[in-house]
Amino acid sequence: MMAPNSRYALLAIAFAGLSLPAARADVRLAHESFFGRGTRGPYSLTRQAVEARSDSVRWNGRHLVAGQDYFFDASMGAMSFMNSVGQGDVIDVDYQYDDTKAHAAVATGGSMGLMTSGSLGLGLSYSFAPDASGSQKLTGLGFSTQGTFAGSAVTSAFMMDQTAKQSGVDAQNMQLGLKRDQGPFKFNLGFSQVGKDFSQAKSLNLVNGSKAFNFDGSLQLARNGVLSFKNVQNSTPDAKTGVVKDTTSLNGALALALAPGTNFSALHERQTEAQGNDSKLSAVDRLQLDQKMGKNAAATLIQETVTTGKNGDSETVQATRMAANLSGSNGLKVETALAMTDSSKVGAAREAGLKLQQGSQATKFTLALMDRKADSGDLQTHAFGVENTAKSGLRLSASLAGDRGSTSSHENGLIGIENQSNQKFKWGLGLASFGGSEKSGSGTRFNLALNPSKAFSFSGSRSDDRTNKGDASSTKLAMNVAGSNGMKLTGSYNGDDTGAKLTDSTRINFEAAPIDNMKLVASRAEDHNDKGDTSSTKVNVNADASKTVKLGADFSDVNDGKTPKQSSGVNIEAKPNQAFQMAASFTGGSDPTGNNDATKLSVAAGGSTVKVSASMTDANAPTGASSIREAAMSLTPVKDKLSMSGSYRDEQKPTGEVMVATLQADIKPADALAMSGSYKQRDDGSPDQINTVNAQVTLKTTRTLQMIGTYSSNPEEKDQVLRLVRRGLALKTNMGGLSFTGGYTQENSLVNDDAGARAEFTLGLKFNQHAELQGGFEQTVGSVRGYVPKLAYNMKYNHKIGSDFSLDLDAKVSHSKDVALSQADEVKATANLAVRF
Repeated sequence: MMAPNSRYALLAIAFAGLSLPAARADVRLAHESFFGRGTRGPYSLTRQAVEARSDSVRWNGRHLVAGQDYFFDASMGAMSFMNSVGQGDVIDVDYQYDDTKAHAAVATGGSMGLMTSGSLGLGLSYSFAPDASGSQKLTGLGFSTQGTFAGSAVTSAFMMDQTAKQSGVDAQNMQLGLKRDQGPFKFNLGFSQVGKDFSQAKSLNLVNGSKAFNFDGSLQLARNGVLSFKNVQNSTPDAKTGVVKDTTSLNGALALALAPGTNFSALHERQTEAQGNDSKLSAVDRLQLDQKMGKNAAATLIQETVTTGKNGDSETVQATRMAANLSGSNGLKVETALAMTDSSKVGAAREAGLKLQQGSQATKFTLALMDRKADSGDLQTHAFGVENTAKSGLRLSASLAGDRGSTSSHENGLIGIENQSNQKFKWGLGLASFGGSEKSGSGTRFNLALNPSKAFSFSGSRSDDRTNKGDASSTKLAMNVAGSNGMKLTGSYNGDDTGAKLTDSTRINFEAAPIDNMKLVASRAEDHNDKGDTSSTKVNVNADASKTVKLGADFSDVNDGKTPKQSSGVNIEAKPNQAFQMAASFTGGSDPTGNNDATKLSVAAGGSTVKVSASMTDANAPTGASSIREAAMSLTPVKDKLSMSGSYRDEQKPTGEVMVATLQADIKPADALAMSGSYKQRDDGSPDQINTVNAQVTLKTTRTLQMIGTYSSNPEEKDQVLRLVRRGLALKTNMGGLSFTGGYTQENSLVNDDAGARAEFTLGLKFNQHAELQGGFEQTVGSVRGYVPKLAYNMKYNHKIGSDFSLDLDAKVSHSKDVALSQADEVKATANLAVRF
């Protein structure tokens, strides 16, 4: 453990010249470095949803200005530069992130047009993602095309995952489209396939291992007919089980206009679905003839066969249906129907129906009759209804309906009256009687709605049923009141009594703004049923006492009948001026496990030269007490030339105490020299304390030569400390058409004798503006963190032949050796020829 005097000494140092970038305990400081790849970006950090305006960026040690030299998207964790970042250039990024909000970054990318002409376009698509060290790694590479051919539009897209363990179709995303919308033959063809190892499927809303095919076409047959065909096939694995679900839909149709008023159509449709041992089938074959007989009469004849099935069990129904419609004067409408069916399961049936409607807008009469004779049982139904609307707005309705089958019968009667003329006062009353072989009785219905003004409304309903099976009732009430100062009051009540079960619920919500810049919200809910009673009360108050002070308070009491919980909280934020801000909060709660509370206080002050921040958190829980103390300070005596920062953190938990102190310094005495270093001291009570040291020196001897040296002891990556020493040297030069970039990194373990080293360089020669040659070398020796010893050579040649041709040659030879001393050689070579039309 660190001695008390040394703790106070570190705390004093932190207040004197160090800075923690945030005053909240859940905000962390992060540092990442990566090399450029010859583009302006975007370049991704290892995290997304980081703190906005917390970024500090250096290009080869030179500080950049946000919005002028680069643009930073905190939500995506990505940045783009005004100028291209050359290969070998080093970008250093310092930023802050919240543990509760930040998450790992996903791949970012873009596209680049390679060739365009009047009828054909070719583009290159790519994506990059940060690796564990923050460097940009190529994750996807592909192409896209679009063009027209013989009046048809062609589109395609192909992407190969560069990070997948497998290759071929398992690591690719492919899409193909072909469309024609002119002429007598029109169609739309599409195909897509997503490899099972394509890692970007989730971010693109795709499903790994899925396939899809669809074709939709139509052929115009002279002026009187259209022939259409549609085929859709999908194969999608389940996200959890991996079991593939196959669906197909096949549809063919013919439509003919035989004569004026006479139309004929034919349809064949089949749909299947299969997943594991489950399968479904639906098929329809239909012939249909439609005939119009003057303006007021029409007839339809249909012959169809319908098959449905599930898991091998199916039913087929053959049917012949005839229907005729007739309309006359005084609102007369007559509909007749006759159907003859034969089912493979329930046998044959004959059904005849008649529907008659007569009347005007004020008075209407309806009559419906149906007679069914079937092997499964006979059935007759009848329905009679009348509606009358008076000029006063009263609407009277009555109906009588019933059915009689082989084993049972039912009769229902209903009389209703409604008032619809007054929009501020509506009501309705209904009386019903019902009888049958099993259930009989009577019922009443009443509803009321009041809306005298915009500030008040009320509605309610009541229903009662009395039957030989038992009585039941239901009551519903709702009220809304709106007043001045933002006051809103809403309430509702629902109650149901089935005789065997009684339930009711009450809801009340209140909102008000009693004074300017203040808002009060309160709610109460109660539920009662045979399983128990539940209730909840919540109150929340927010106020802006002034432009510089904000206040907030909340209270919650929830009782679900098993585990009652209470919680309350108060918070205050003050910012008297731009150079000082303070925040304080208290939260408390209780549940069956005990009481818990937390107090937080944070203070930040300073300007562009000096910044000071401090925070304190004390918490009590049934598991024990905990506290966090943090202090920080940053000093920038000379802008872009000299800056220093530091922080101190003391965290006490029931499991022990952890203290961390950090020092950071950046010095740039001249444009040709930049130095930075940091030291982090940790004390968690263990005898072996782990401290981190980082240092970097950037030297530009001339405009064309740049050297970067780095040193790290116990480096920290993704909040994990690596027990090793790392040394590195990078070099970049560009003289005319000759360019050279290279680097050397050595790592030595601090826990054993393991050691490893990696060397790589690239030599480029640009003959002219049309031809360029690059050669590279990479070697890894030894192993510290599981790197496989490797030796690799690569060569790339690019040549532009005029304005319409370009040739790319790429070759790579690698030799690797794993820990079992087994060797593996790999040779890759690609050649691409692009032609611009």
